[in-house]
Amino acid sequence: MKEEGKVIRADKDLVVIEITPSEKCTKCCSCGASKARQVTVTGENATGLTAGQRVKIDIESSVMMRLYLMIYAVPLAVFVATVIILHLFTESPIISFTVALAATILVYMAMGYFLKRDPRFSPTVTAIE
Repeated sequence: MKEEGKVIRADKDLVVIEITPSEKCTKCCSCGASKARQVTVTGENATGLTAGQRVKIDIESSVMMRLYLMIYAVPLAVFVATVIILHLFTESPIISFTVALAATILVYMAMGYFLKRDPRFSPTVTAIE
């Protein structure tokens, strides 16, 4: 995925870039990418950028797929596993569902927290204008 954007905020090793959707994206409107959005770039990809700069960013499809799997599949697997295991021990669907829901929310929040800080999942700045 290659997009263009403008640096809104630049700190030491964290940059927030507002992505302007391409013309193809705006015509399709099938996902949230068709609207203006903000992307955070961290680590070495963020060095040397200042607010107001126009940049081109790139994130590989394989990285996006791993990211989606970690954000959606892992919490779902935790939910299903927790429901099954707790239902075997407690035989109460209400308890197993409630605890599984709480575990899923915690895992989802933890995944979001750690993935935002992992530079492997951060977009790469490919060109600076």
